[in-house]
Amino acid sequence: MIWLHIGDAPGSENLLQSRPVHLRLQYGASRAVSLPSSDIWSMMNQKRGNLGGPREVIVAITIIDPKEVALREKKRTVVMNTRKLHAWVHYYPEPGDHDEMHCHNEDQVFTCFEGQCTMHFPDGGSAVLNPGMAALITGGSFYKLENTGSTHMILMGHRSGSQDNVMIIDYVTRKDIRHDGKPRRASRTTEQPAD
Repeated sequence: MIWLHIGDAPGSENLLQSRPVHLRLQYGASRAVSLPSSDIWSMMNQKRGNLGGPREVIVAITIIDPKEVALREKKRTVVMNTRKLHAWVHYYPEPGDHDEMHCHNEDQVFTCFEGQCTMHFPDGGSAVLNPGMAALITGGSFYKLENTGSTHMILMGHRSGSQDNVMIIDYVTRKDIRHDGKPRRASRTTEQPAD
């Protein structure tokens, strides 16, 4: 985790509200990042309560390399989890590996980093993600992920809310399979728990 200090443009709330803010890494390096000033202003007011408080706000930022995580862990790995968002890395080692048709109660985005992912839908339709492509799947939409490439597949997913509140609804039973145990991921040869 990297901690950033956000300066608040001394004496001028209008300056802060109308311009991008400069972020300074605690380790001494400088890096200009354009953030919506309204978001920064809101964070500052939440942290200090009023304009008379401290001149800096500390914001935690988590930086990961999805490919490195996938190749090291070789399984589904949660990489971020807060009350408002969680993210994970999927690793499907073999062509033909897939999960089962299911849906979730929240919207999510998948980004393909390596390999090829085909998303299958209940009506028989499908969509292909190649490296660098992303897909939004709205909550309640059933889908199945399959590694349709010639090698391993690495995806990163993001979903609103904490992972503790996510429902995984099986297409056939229409029940939340989290209450029945771990969801299952099928490989070409065996069926195994999707960690």
